[in-house]
Formats: sequence, structure tokens, C-alpha cells
Amino acid sequence: MTFLELTDLEKKYNEILTSTSRGFAFGHEFLDMWVPGISKEESIKNFFEAVKLYNVEKEFGLKIYKKNIKEKDLNKIISLPENYKLTINDEIIEINI
Repeated sequence: MTFLELTDLEKKYNEILTSTSRGFAFGHEFLDMWVPGISKEESIKNFFEAVKLYNVEKEFGLKIYKKNIKEKDLNKIISLPENYKLTINDEIIEINI
């Protein structure tokens, strides 16, 4: 499974909004469907909606460096529904479905 880093995806998305570029240039088609949300939790849900639409949910997950998120966002991520599988260590959270 490939884990993409959420903060990097959000940054790339925002860069593309201000350029004439189309697509993410990550080589993953489903990312053209993904739109970050207002919150990290919403961004995660939107990511997994995109992977489901492309039937690649067994191939891709997200990772988040704890240093890149606020504690309130971390608590919401930890409280995601049971269909999200979280692996949490000291520095990284990995999420897949």
C-alpha cells in the first residue's frame, strides 16, 4: 500500500489553484477528483471518497505527521468511524480503509 502525506497533498492542491497546471502530477488519477476540505477530517474523508470512486482503496492510504496537525484535528482523526483503519505511532498516523 502506498501512503500519501496529507499536508503535502493539500500544499500541492493550493499551488495548482494559482497556476495554469491541471492535475497533481503525482501519477495517480484519482487525485484529480480529490478536493481538500476545510478541516483535516474532511480532507481525509474526501480523499477516501476519491479512492473509492477509482476502486483503488486497497492501494492507497494517507499518512499524517503529528507535528503538522493541531491537537483538536488529531482528536477528530482518532475519532473517525470504524471503517477507517488507523495506525498511530509517535510521529505518524497512517489511515486506510
